[in-house]
Amino acid sequence: MRFDDRAEVHETATAMHRAYRSALRARAFAQLRDFDGAERELSAAERASVDDAWVQVERATVLAAEDRYPDAAAAARRALSLRPWYWPGVQCLAHVLQLTGGDGEALELLRAAASRCELAPLVIQLAALETAMGEHAAARRSCSRIVDLLPEMELETFRWVNARLSDAAYECGDLDEAIERAEISQSPFHLRVADRLKKSREGARVLLPVKFVRQHHLTCAPATLAAISAHWAVPAEQLEIAEAICYDGTPSHSERRWAEERSFEVREFRVTFASAMALVDRGVPSTLTIFFPGRGHLQALIGYDARRGTLLVRDPTVRNHVEIDAEGMLRDQAAYGPRGMALVPPGERARLDGVVLEDAELHDVLHRLDRALVAHDRPAATAALRALEDAAPGHRLALQGRRALAGYDGNALELLACADALLARYPENTNLLLSKIDALQRLGRRKEALELLERSAGHREPLLGCALAEELLRDAQRHERAEMVLQRAIRMNRTLGRAVFALAELRWNQLRRGEAVELFRAAACLDERDENRAHAYFVACNHLGRTAEALLFLRERFRRFGSLAGWPARTLFAALASVERKHEAFAALDEALDLRPDDGELRLFAAEAHARVGRFDAARAQLAAAKSKTKRTSWLRQEAEIEGYAGAPGSAMDSWRSVLEEEPLAIDAHTAIANLLAATEGPGAAVAHLDAAG
Repeated sequence: MRFDDRAEVHETATAMHRAYRSALRARAFAQLRDFDGAERELSAAERASVDDAWVQVERATVLAAEDRYPDAAAAARRALSLRPWYWPGVQCLAHVLQLTGGDGEALELLRAAASRCELAPLVIQLAALETAMGEHAAARRSCSRIVDLLPEMELETFRWVNARLSDAAYECGDLDEAIERAEISQSPFHLRVADRLKKSREGARVLLPVKFVRQHHLTCAPATLAAISAHWAVPAEQLEIAEAICYDGTPSHSERRWAEERSFEVREFRVTFASAMALVDRGVPSTLTIFFPGRGHLQALIGYDARRGTLLVRDPTVRNHVEIDAEGMLRDQAAYGPRGMALVPPGERARLDGVVLEDAELHDVLHRLDRALVAHDRPAATAALRALEDAAPGHRLALQGRRALAGYDGNALELLACADALLARYPENTNLLLSKIDALQRLGRRKEALELLERSAGHREPLLGCALAEELLRDAQRHERAEMVLQRAIRMNRTLGRAVFALAELRWNQLRRGEAVELFRAAACLDERDENRAHAYFVACNHLGRTAEALLFLRERFRRFGSLAGWPARTLFAALASVERKHEAFAALDEALDLRPDDGELRLFAAEAHARVGRFDAARAQLAAAKSKTKRTSWLRQEAEIEGYAGAPGSAMDSWRSVLEEEPLAIDAHTAIANLLAATEGPGAAVAHLDAAG
């Protein structure tokens, strides 16, 4: 994007060339999830070349990326009205129709278009849709036509087509052809399947009719729960589920709470091939959580193939059901279980009777622990952890419970111990390695963290590269190497917000401020629910005199996410307050409290905000409203701060001492008490306290 910004449009460029340049930039903005920038470029493209079919296809692509599927379909239809049977328009419209339940219309459109031209991409899309709709004989014919249309296809395409031909032949009952095509494809997955088919041709393939629900951005769990609910004829809209249970991801306990509140009978368990088959044979789809470095993904487990040794899942990002090698997946996901969750409505509870589900009882206890922490009931969480450890000493779920409690307490030493214990079992797990590095950094053991990152530098994992670059950026003499590491991470994942953000910080320190602010914006768009990214973008813009632009960005974030979490309001408040627009800041805060009256953390923030400007009655009112809705030590800290602002050092001291009763090693509490003692009783009292604490 920076290179393109500097590039001049040649004077001989036609209106169409200018339009296509803007349309290309719009797609790049959309990939960065900067939809305001994308709209700006699309409008420029439409002004440059009115009624251009390609520009409308690009508009449809951007709208689909923004989860605006009806608008995307309308733009694709407009492209086809401007240029009938324009193949990019056909493909775009068919794709959007597939994502929104219009399979029949998409199939008719693709077949009609494929009959009018000899274009392989159309037939490839047609074959995939025919497979998804269970028309395997037709899919087989379409795959054969692809071979005819591409007599000199590239190796990657050749392997893909033969893999699809293998699948189609298998579905049609031609196992010999399936094995032959699998071996030709050289696909590792298909080679494993072929080996199994050679050894045995016995076994069933069962697929439950769970319909596809397309997820929106970061709503894989709500979309999957909506799909399973629809299977049981229990209506549920994914966006309503998303508003109820998730923000920047979905904790497992929130998924279960949502299901139980709607009277589903729920069983969490460790997925095995046997348990998956048993549930599917009972007609019960379940969730399956798969973890990747830095993120998780929820899907519906809807079938199996005993001959092929595979599980069939409904992925909310892909229209076709996905077939997974069960043995490989279970091995790769062993650090997480993987976790499954079966849910059935009250009238179908008998379907779960007698089904052996591994670790179900332990999951029940872990769920109690998680829910206790959400309710800030630490004694109940401690009791649940004790029950977990008594029932299964050293079990993976017991360690997971320890990590949850340590995270709640902010106990970095315990988090490090848990990470080490888990890494001893799963030494190649990137998420556990990142967890250990984070714990070391929290403890100030940055040298150990850097050494661990250096030893892991050979891993082809962008997140590890980001973590290494962030450590290197702390030393100006290592900035050159940090940039190399970041550029490599971005090449491997161009939409990794963490890497873009680190590069923005580097550019800022290099005094390349204009480039840095655009990178800060890109990072804030890619990680749109990360407050640090949004705040950094505001600070950079404010420094460059672009305050209005950044405030507009923050207001729009608050409009979109203010009902889902308190954080966007807090970031907007801080920005407005920093530019002396306190009236607007408090108005936004009041609006946020109206949207989220039970958000204890937001009320604590409001309490401090009022105290800072001397509104102590309002501050204490917010503090009182938050008392039963927050962690006790967080509440005590805020009480201490307010009493300090109000000039009541004795009351502030009492609150800080209460913090130490629960967190004896809390550095902030010891520091605050020492400062208060120095101010009220003299330096000697402060030193005596610190000596006693040490």
